[in-house]
Amino acid sequence: MKTITLRICPTVEANRDKSILENHGVRAVVVPHYKAPSFYVGDSQISELLVREDQEENSRNILGLADSEAE
Repeated sequence: MKTITLRICPTVEANRDKSILENHGVRAVVVPHYKAPSFYVGDSQISELLVREDQEENSRNILGLADSEAE
């Protein structure tokens, strides 16, 4: 199974979106990328929200994101 990056955003938003997707039956993973020392959280952190490639369109519809081809 291939995964794709659905969006890159602050960690707080990525975790919120992951919960929304999982409530709709879509498996999602949040991968944090630290821009500051690890004892800082919140705005100093960005994360990738990953989903399976075959669930990309459904995930974008659930979250109200633009199509990847349109970006």
